[in-house]
Amino acid sequence: MNDTRFSQLPASRQRMFRNTPIRMIVLSANATEDVRKEMFDRINTSSVPLLAMETRRGIYRGDFTDFIIELAKEPHYQALCPLPKFFVNRREEEELLLRFFAFTDYYPNYGQVEAKGVAKFLDSYIQQKNQSFKEDEKKQKLAAFQELVDFMSAVYPNQGFAKKPNVIGISKPYFEAIAVGAYLALKDNPGIDRCVPNALIIDKTNRNDFYSAIDGRYQTHTAKKIKKRIDLAKQAFLNGNH
Repeated sequence: MNDTRFSQLPASRQRMFRNTPIRMIVLSANATEDVRKEMFDRINTSSVPLLAMETRRGIYRGDFTDFIIELAKEPHYQALCPLPKFFVNRREEEELLLRFFAFTDYYPNYGQVEAKGVAKFLDSYIQQKNQSFKEDEKKQKLAAFQELVDFMSAVYPNQGFAKKPNVIGISKPYFEAIAVGAYLALKDNPGIDRCVPNALIIDKTNRNDFYSAIDGRYQTHTAKKIKKRIDLAKQAFLNGNH
């Protein structure tokens, strides 16, 4: 049916279109954000539910959300995000950026992350930023983003935010540690070495402190563990390849 107008379709096919119901849910202007999120969650409980950032794009609209969406399109940043097929075009690059800004802003106090859980913490963060985001903060965050991308492109050209070179997939605890740790180290010393510190190399046969801080499927986002892995990464970058 490419390039075919509706009027050119057979009558039977036209009837199929006309007789197909379209389900619509109309929310009034009085609907709260909680109601909107609840509706998104209910509608998208199909075999492929929306990922967290896909939902946030629909619920938490504003200048900060738009800012993240635009930054995530930057080619050098995308090159640092080797994603599995499932996550392609699923807004995962935006999710990672949201985590970078949120975990940077809240450093070193992550009690809210542990109390609310990561998803709700990020929901409240993006909602608050959409309400308060101003031009000065936009410039500061744009500079932070560019500084991080330039540094990671130089230090991890064949790895990006993956745990190892030429690996597809990004561990979020690892990303948070490397991204925030690198940025904090650059703030302390913009001239740090552009090399991968030995202390941050992931090796199952040599499980160092950093490996232990990002390891495990559960309780990876306690306040203590988040700060520990970020501090380990920051210090490793400051110390250089020792």
